[in-house]
This record gives sequence, structure tokens and C-alpha cells, in this order.
Amino acid sequence: MSQLMTKLSKASKARQRNVRIGPVSLFALVALVCLAVLAVLAASTANATYVMSQRLADSTTAFYEDERAGQVLVSGVDSVLGDARSGPTDGDAAARAVEAALPGICSAAEAEAGEGADVTASFDGRRLSAEITCHNGRMLKIDVMVMDDATYRIDKWEMTAVENEEQPTGNLWTGA
Repeated sequence: MSQLMTKLSKASKARQRNVRIGPVSLFALVALVCLAVLAVLAASTANATYVMSQRLADSTTAFYEDERAGQVLVSGVDSVLGDARSGPTDGDAAARAVEAALPGICSAAEAEAGEGADVTASFDGRRLSAEITCHNGRMLKIDVMVMDDATYRIDKWEMTAVENEEQPTGNLWTGA
């Protein structure tokens, strides 16, 4: 009986040392490696999508802040012209009223644009030309023409973006 136990213990030790990889085990190992690679790729794609969506959200928010400042400027012009329309309508008198109110209109637009914004405007005859330069590098150019009946026409509404700083490249995967 002791010889049988010795043979069984030697046989079990031999089985423990030999690792037999069959076709099913090999297929399972390859599938496991593929799943691990796909998991890493999915995580890096999710991170890249998150970073890009944050950039887009910041850009869109800044765009609408600048648009709101331009709307405040045009609203100020409309308000002054509305007051001018309540009396006898004269295009030149209305244009002079807008020119006189221009500093207040610009300061209201500058306050709406936020800190670091600059609003410059000039009046030439009946044409108001304004530039709103915001802290995010965008510039909104507006041309408003005062008409004879104390109304206005927007001739130009152009948003441009100027990149002041070098954009980081290759930071979509942060390694986290």
C-alpha cells in the first residue's frame, strides 16, 4: 500500500510540473488578450471624446458670450433710435443721438462681454462700426447703418477667432 501511495504521489507531482495547453486553452488565452487590448482602446477613446467635448463646450460658451455682448450693443442702438422715433423722425438727428449715447452703449456691451473684453466703436455719418474683442481671442465686428426713418440696418456681423496661445497637441490620452 505504501508503494501505491508513493506511485500516486509521484504521478501527482509529475502532473503539477507539466502544463498542458490544449487548443481550447490557447483560444481562451488569445481571446483574453484581445479583450484586454479592446478594453484599453475603449478607455482611451472615451477619454479623448471627453476632452474634445469639453473643448467644444468651452468654445460654444465663449461664442455665445460674445454674441450676447454684440446683441447688447445693437439693443442700445435700438433703444436710442426708439426714443428718436417717438418725436419727429430725422435720420441725421437720430444718428447724432446714437453718437452721443455711444460711450454708454459701449460700456454696457463691455460689461456684458466680461472681464478682459474691449469694445471700440466709431461713428461716421450714419454708420456705426464696432469691434468687440473678448478675452477668449474672438473678435466680433459689427456695422450698423442708421436709416432716414430712425431705424437701423445691420450691414455686418462677423465673428472671427484669433488664437493667441499655442494649442497643446497630443494630450488626448493623459495616461490616467
